[in-house]
Parts: sequence; structure tokens; C-alpha cells
Amino acid sequence: MSDTHLNVAVIFDVPAGEDYKSYFPKFYAKVKAGTKDCLYYGFATCGNKVLCREGYKNGAAMLAHSAEVKEDLEGMIKKIGKDKVRIICSGPASEIEKVKPHMDGRLPIHF
Repeated sequence: MSDTHLNVAVIFDVPAGEDYKSYFPKFYAKVKAGTKDCLYYGFATCGNKVLCREGYKNGAAMLAHSAEVKEDLEGMIKKIGKDKVRIICSGPASEIEKVKPHMDGRLPIHF
């Protein structure tokens, strides 16, 4: 059995006074309703820092989830600013290579 698990950490540096917690239920609902091969998904906060920790069975599952939350994620990013978002993705090279062509460069993503 080979490991195909992808881990994603999305880190938001939310400006003081901006609402971000109202987005959490939207994201959770979409994961519960759609993302079939999501292994784990959750938010952690510390002051104005927000971490969304995600795990997927493989690259296809991560891409499916990205499509499901695209509209809400873009709304949140527009509100806080794209320069305040970092994405870190780790996993086997074979799965990373499946994901990379679908990342359009609008957000900083580190593999």
C-alpha cells in the first residue's frame, strides 16, 4: 500500500476587526456534504491568526474540495487580502505533481 495522503495548511493573518468566524460553518458544511475523501478538517485560531488544517486521501480529493469551497474561500480572501494568506501543501511527490497544474498562481502555495 502506498501513501497518497496530502496535508494542507492554510494560514490567514486576519486584520483586526475583520470577521472571519462566520465563514467556518460554511466551510464545515461543504466538507460534510461533499468532500468524500477528506481525512480531517478543522480550524484553529490564535489572536488574528487562523489555521485551516486539512488532510485528503489523495490529490484528486484535495482538488475536489478546492472546487467545492472556491466561492466562499475567494470571498474570505477578498475580504482580508490575498497577501495575508499562505498555503502549505505536503505529501508524496506523485500526488503533489497531480495538484500543481491546477494551482493558478493567484495565491502563494508552497509544496
